Amino acid sequence: MDDDQSDAKRRRVHAPNSRGDVPPRTLDGINAVLEEHARQIETLAAANKVLEGRNAALEERCKALDRKSESLKRSCDKLEVRCISMERSIQVLKKDVNWSYSAPYVPRDYWIEQGHDEEYTNNVDWCIERIKENAQAIRRSKSQNFCCSCLDYGDQLTILHDDALLPHFKELADAIQVSNGIEQICIDNMELGPSALSILCPVMEGRVLDIVMQSLR
Repeated sequence: MDDDQSDAKRRRVHAPNSRGDVPPRTLDGINAVLEEHARQIETLAAANKVLEGRNAALEERCKALDRKSESLKRSCDKLEVRCISMERSIQVLKKDVNWSYSAPYVPRDYWIEQGHDEEYTNNVDWCIERIKENAQAIRRSKSQNFCCSCLDYGDQLTILHDDALLPHFKELADAIQVSNGIEQICIDNMELGPSALSILCPVMEGRVLDIVMQSLR
């Protein structure tokens, strides 16, 4: 009789109540659940660590690809400059099979008519003669040690821009273009307009090792 009452009492303790609540778990059951959760967390943490490693590897690979892309871009830019320079050289060589200095002579009266005095006229005549000498020397030279000084007037009167000088700048530029390269060009105390710069600057890129430009107007 007592045993029947005890069994009934245990059934009432472990059975759901009238509201359907789950009976409380034992301590061992709770520990088992916590251990399972801990294992799941460890598994997720390990998986996350693997993903972080893969992500870091991908980021490093992307950086390496970016560096390679920048390097290739610089190489392409250099090749483009070189190709443009070679195209200019070909054009110059086509028309200069039997080259001679062909820039027209500028009479002294021209400079006087432009309002310049005798001192300036002497200086600009000397400038043209120096350009001619340098152009001829560059054409003859097989060395890259040539220093072009025909545009250096640091201690002289300023050479002002004039369209009459453009053909002479063109002769100098063509000589530099078909050369093996020159060591240095110095341009000092000169006024160079856009038309003069458009003649001289493109050929200096990649052909002149050292470009010195100062006191330009």
